Amino acid sequence: DFSMSTDFNKEQIPEITEKIRRTLQQNFRAKGYEAFDIQFMEVPEHSATTVPDFWGGYLIEFKVIEMAKYKKLHDDPRALRVNALEAGPNHHRKFKISISKLEYCDLRKEMDLDDYTVYVYTPEMIVFEKLRAICQQMPEYTPNSTKTARARDFFDIYTVMQNFIIEFASPQNTDLLTSIFAVKDVPLSLIGN
Repeated sequence: DFSMSTDFNKEQIPEITEKIRRTLQQNFRAKGYEAFDIQFMEVPEHSATTVPDFWGGYLIEFKVIEMAKYKKLHDDPRALRVNALEAGPNHHRKFKISISKLEYCDLRKEMDLDDYTVYVYTPEMIVFEKLRAICQQMPEYTPNSTKTARARDFFDIYTVMQNFIIEFASPQNTDLLTSIFAVKDVPLSLIGN
């Protein structure tokens, strides 16, 4: 999962799609694989006018196959798909990358991962984002499209809290919590529910 504080310019989507395709293929080829069936799409599709603009983001889906198999099967899309690497349980073969738009990212941390600079949420940001997501599922939250909290959010909060001490009442964390809720217009008062 990735987060961004802005949104893509809609006119740039074809260019972004091509850059994603090229980047995935170059990086997988360097390791002896081929990425294919690459798709970049906005989620949710904006058919519902009641969904606020700040909801959703983008999804990248793709499949991966060993280069030797790709060279043998490249003319047979069905065989490529059947022989793609498994990406998860139940023999799922699609790899997925979620990109959330219009998220609060100001206090992210810079980390080094295999000589790449990546930006990660702090433990506090993870807990507060998950708490906000839970509040957005409450019936009291008006723009809600689903009415059930996600068990995964509760589990993620529990896991982070078992490994990190988070001072909820510190001025810095109070400001952070307020900012994370404000970016999606979620009232802080829902925390008490």
